[in-house]
Amino acid sequence: MPYITQERRNKIDTAIEILCHEMFCNELTEPGDLNYVLTRIINIVGITENYKYSDINNVLGVLECVKQEIYRRVAVPYEEYKKRTNGDVF
Repeated sequence: MPYITQERRNKIDTAIEILCHEMFCNELTEPGDLNYVLTRIINIVGITENYKYSDINNVLGVLECVKQEIYRRVAVPYEEYKKRTNGDVF
């Protein structure tokens, strides 16, 4: 669930914005860049040296929730717009 308190968002967003600006200048050059950044973050905070199955399960659960939230908030509205623009297939 990405809906954390505003106080926590402010602290985290500052670091994320610095990273994104430094690494990408607000533009990803390759999809692998984002994959690498997310993998490194997970390796640092989610999969520690002495990881257990529950650590792997937790990380995969978070990634699945992120995927579903992006689909719900970004992909679905886009697909609905395209359906209205180009006509329904079904």
